[in-house]
Amino acid sequence: MKFDPIFIEKIINHYHCKKTNLLAILADIQAKYNWLPPQALKLVAEKLNVPMIDVYGVASFYHAFSLTPRGKHIVTICQGTACHVRGAPILLDRIQNKLGIEPGCTTKDDQFTLETVNCLGACALAPIVVIDGDYHGKTTVQKADAIIDRYSRVKSKQKKKIKSKRTERKLRKKTRKRKKVKKTKRPLKRSSKSAIKTKIKKRINKRTPKKSTRKVKTRTRTRKKPQNSIKKNIKKIMKKKRTIRGSKKRT
Repeated sequence: MKFDPIFIEKIINHYHCKKTNLLAILADIQAKYNWLPPQALKLVAEKLNVPMIDVYGVASFYHAFSLTPRGKHIVTICQGTACHVRGAPILLDRIQNKLGIEPGCTTKDDQFTLETVNCLGACALAPIVVIDGDYHGKTTVQKADAIIDRYSRVKSKQKKKIKSKRTERKLRKKTRKRKKVKKTKRPLKRSSKSAIKTKIKKRINKRTPKKSTRKVKTRTRTRKKPQNSIKKNIKKIMKKKRTIRGSKKRT
């Protein structure tokens, strides 16, 4: 990453150019560049009115700061007594051969930096390998190879994504060019009165719901009179006839 003095000036102004905020300023520069460039240290010393020796002393005292360029992934191997007994030296040799670098160096592609630490305070998980703050406890030689391969695959996946995005952009450009082809405009036909009327009728028919033309058959059910009621009616009629006949005879 190229050195940007404007970015460092923004960091210094964010902390109000105070000498007491020297550690915070260096920490932000370390987070941006993954190391402390000498040009950045000079600029910090000028802006804060601090001697260059004091700035260099703070940067070299703390292990979190680095005065040499570091890779994207930082690999630290514990070399304490517990890790040493459980095979930390064999692990270190294996990772050195895998990456092709020695402790304190970075790979040519600026992806990995190898470091050693005297103790990490987690002796129960010995031997320990730390990559970008992730602790990998009880690591063997086979596990170490798999862990480093996992972090190296991330770079290859990112390259594939970039290639796929480029191909998508090319395809989009081609489709846009095809759509931009000039279309011949057809001359508009003058519609007659009859055509206009038919169009209006169609629109009205679409809006109005159609009535169903099916005829519904209605059945009229005739209730059958019960036989008892018929017999009663016949008896009444017969009585009336008898009374009429009797009255005629009397007269």
